[in-house]
Amino acid sequence: MRFHELKEAPKGLAYILWAVSPDNQFTRLGQIVNVKGRNEAEIKSEVPYDDFGLLLTTEDLGVTQERSSGHLVTELA
Repeated sequence: MRFHELKEAPKGLAYILWAVSPDNQFTRLGQIVNVKGRNEAEIKSEVPYDDFGLLLTTEDLGVTQERSSGHLVTELA
């Protein structure tokens, strides 16, 4: 997934891309950390589900979790 014209995530947070299966299993696909002056990013990953939706959230930097607990930025189904 490519991102264009990104706004900076709030300080101490990163954008996290998640795949979510129909039975509500979450897989973390990647993260985007702010880099001053950069407003584009790309996450390349494989999804372990045949059918899935995508969520983009903001999460605390350095915290790895199995499921989103942050603020929902956007949802793609």
